Amino acid sequence: MATRLLAEGGVGNLSMSAVAQEAGIGRALLYHYFPGKEALVEAVLAEESRRLLEATEPAVGLSPREAARRALDAYLQAFDASSGGIRELYAPTADTVAGVHVITAANHDVQLRRIIELTGVPDTAETRVLIGGWLALVEHLATTRRHAPGADRGELIERCLAALEAVLDRPLP
Repeated sequence: MATRLLAEGGVGNLSMSAVAQEAGIGRALLYHYFPGKEALVEAVLAEESRRLLEATEPAVGLSPREAARRALDAYLQAFDASSGGIRELYAPTADTVAGVHVITAANHDVQLRRIIELTGVPDTAETRVLIGGWLALVEHLATTRRHAPGADRGELIERCLAALEAVLDRPLP
């Protein structure tokens, strides 16, 4: 329910009292587990991040291109299906809690390592910068594509794959 309330009103409008009431518990119990709104929001967003990583786990036994395609599809589906928590991670506002950046950076690092392993490119500083830039593109598409409802997800995925190949300067097998 905290996830839904966060999605409906954002961080600025999330109330510990409303969460406790919706959960059917007293505020004291909620504060026992979460010392404040920031801790509650961080817990909700950490769970959103965990779900996103789980959904985008590379499939075993597929070619790198097909595994990347499936991971991209799962990534975009997760954003489409999210009630808003994922967008709080990747589209911070003035009300966003400080810990969000730590959660986002950790998720980004896992995704970056996955791409390096999937593609077999050398793990160098340059590679990390280039793939990090590609991930920023993917994150931007995922957070903003709802503003372009006619955009075909399959076409976006193909463009993301082409961009990854351009960044790596080689085709994905």
